[in-house]
Amino acid sequence: MGSEYTLEKTLTNLISRSPPLPPVLPSLSKVDTLLAAGADVHSKSNGATALLAAASNGHDKVVAALIAAGADVNFAKVNTGTTALLLSAPGGHDAVVKHLITAGADVDLARVSDGVTPLLLAAKKGRLGVAAQLVFAGADVNCVVMGSGHTALTAAARNWRTDPDGAVVELLIAGGADVHHTLTR
Repeated sequence: MGSEYTLEKTLTNLISRSPPLPPVLPSLSKVDTLLAAGADVHSKSNGATALLAAASNGHDKVVAALIAAGADVNFAKVNTGTTALLLSAPGGHDAVVKHLITAGADVDLARVSDGVTPLLLAAKKGRLGVAAQLVFAGADVNCVVMGSGHTALTAAARNWRTDPDGAVVELLIAGGADVHHTLTR
């Protein structure tokens, strides 16, 4: 009986198997049914919770349902420190980020391996909507990444192809980013 399907495995697998597009998958009704049947929102599959999988894939309605069911918005994978906010930020999942921030996600919780924050990932990818939410929620615009010395501003400026009009750079400067920061490499 040890490898039977549990409600928790079914919930996490349903969400993580869904392709990132279209964002309406998986069916919210299936998730609601599993939650109503008592699925544990804190259970893990390969170290990830259903919230991490839903956030990574941009499933905003599923993220909202999981949060309402008590999912921990600051849960971090043990080995990497990856959180739902770190997974949703580079994908530009504005609605997911809004749900997470509203529910109290720590906007400065960084990956264990390199200190990368959600703001740096959003800035690097030119995700203005996500970056704006993070800045307005109080994210540290001058947080320095271990090793490379990058900040959100240096990452945004270096990857100008993802922010051709400079909107993310302007946002970060308006938010207090240090324009005189020097890389430590």
